[in-house]
Amino acid sequence: MASVTITIRSDGYVDPPTAPIQRNGEIYTLTDNITIGQEATPVASLIIERDNIVLDGAGITIHNRASTPGSIHGITPIPVGIIVNGRDNITIKNIELIEFYYGIQLTSSSNIIIVSNTITASRGAALFLSESSNNSILINDIRENSQALRFSKCNNNIVSGNNITSIHCDWWTFLLSESSNNTISNNTFANNGLFVIGSYGNIVDNNLVNGKPLVCLEGVSGYAVEDAGQVILVDCSSIIIENLSISDTDVGIELWRTNDTTIAQNKLTRNGFGIWLRYSGHNNISKNCLEENSECGIWLEESSDNNIIENNITNNKNFGGLYLKQFSNNNHFYHNYWSSYDGLDANNDGIGDTPYVIDENNVDNFPQTNAEQAFQNLLQKYNDLRNDLTNLTSSYNEYKTSIQSELNYTKNLMYTFMATTTALAVSTIYFAKRKPKKQP
Repeated sequence: MASVTITIRSDGYVDPPTAPIQRNGEIYTLTDNITIGQEATPVASLIIERDNIVLDGAGITIHNRASTPGSIHGITPIPVGIIVNGRDNITIKNIELIEFYYGIQLTSSSNIIIVSNTITASRGAALFLSESSNNSILINDIRENSQALRFSKCNNNIVSGNNITSIHCDWWTFLLSESSNNTISNNTFANNGLFVIGSYGNIVDNNLVNGKPLVCLEGVSGYAVEDAGQVILVDCSSIIIENLSISDTDVGIELWRTNDTTIAQNKLTRNGFGIWLRYSGHNNISKNCLEENSECGIWLEESSDNNIIENNITNNKNFGGLYLKQFSNNNHFYHNYWSSYDGLDANNDGIGDTPYVIDENNVDNFPQTNAEQAFQNLLQKYNDLRNDLTNLTSSYNEYKTSIQSELNYTKNLMYTFMATTTALAVSTIYFAKRKPKKQP
C-alpha cells in the first residue's frame, strides 16, 4: 500500500478501511508493507489515537521513499513513521521503519512500550520523545540514523538493551535535554554515544561505546576514570581522566557543571567533539591529542578559569580546534600546538614568536609550533655542528700530523748533526794524538 496515512482512531476504527491492518480485539497487526512514494505528502504513515492497544508489525516494513517531502498548502510536512500524541498504554513492536525524518514520535504520552523494532536511516531521529514519561524503549535495532534518540523534557523512561549504530559521529546520537530520572542500561553504541544537556538524576549503567564502558558520573568527587569509550560528568569535582584513547563517539569527554577536574594525556580523535565543557571552571586540560574531530577539538560554553596547556590540537573540522561560546572568559592557554598557527619560530625552539589569538579575551601567548618540524630543524642544526666539529677535528689531526712530521724531521736532522759533529771531533782528537813528533 502506498501514499496514504493510516490512522487507528480513538474508537478503534482503522482509517482507511483498506489499510493493511488486521484487528483482533485490542491487537492491531500489519499484514503488508507500507510505502510512501515520491508523489506522497502525508504527515505520517501511521497515527495512533487509541489507548490500551498493541501494534504488532509482524516484521512488516514501513518505508518512506520520498527523497524530499512534498508540500501541503505551502507547508512542508516532516515525514514520520508512527505518531503517538497524548496517548497511554500502547505497545509498538516488530516493525521496520526506513528513511523517515522521525521513525517514531511520542508527544505527551506515557506507558508506551517500543520493543523489538528496527529503525534505519532516519534523517532527524529514530525515536523522538517530547514531554513523555514512564515509557520503555527495549531491544530495538537502531542503525545508520543521523540521530538515534532525542529526549526533550522526558522523565522516568527506560532505555535498555538497544543496539545503536551510526555510519559516522554527529553532534549527538542519544540526546538527553532537560530530561531526568531516566534509566539507560545495557545498550551498545557504535560510532556514537550519549549527550547530556540540563538533565539530572539519570541512571546510566552497563552501556558500551565502541566496546568500552560508557562512564557517566553525577555528583561524584575524587574519582579516577580508568577505562572508557566515552566520559560524561554532571555536577562532579576533582575527577581525573588520564591516558585514555577515545574515538568515534559524539563527544569524547563532556563536563556539565563540573569543576577542578584533570583531563590529561588522552588521545581524542575522530569524535564529534573531543572535549566539551559547559558551566564548568577551574579544570586543567593538558597534554591531550585532539585530532580530526568533526565538530570541534575543545568546546567551551559559559566556562571560565580553565587551564588549557600543551595540547596537540590539529585538523579539527567545522568549529576548528577550539570554540569559545558566550561567557567563557579568563581561560589560560599556553604551549598548545595549533595547526592553524601561522606565526614564525625564528630560533626553532618549538615556541612561536608571536601569540596565537583565539579571541579578544583569550590568547595563547606561547603557542607551540610544528613540533616535528622544530625537531627536524634542531636535528639539522645538531648535524651541521657535528659536521663542523668533525671537519675541525680532521683539520686539527692533519695539522698535528704535519707538525709531528716536521718535528720528527728536525729531530732526526739534529741527531745527524750531533752524530756527525761528535764523529768529527773524535776523529780530530784521534789523529792529533797519532801525529809523529819531530826529531832533534
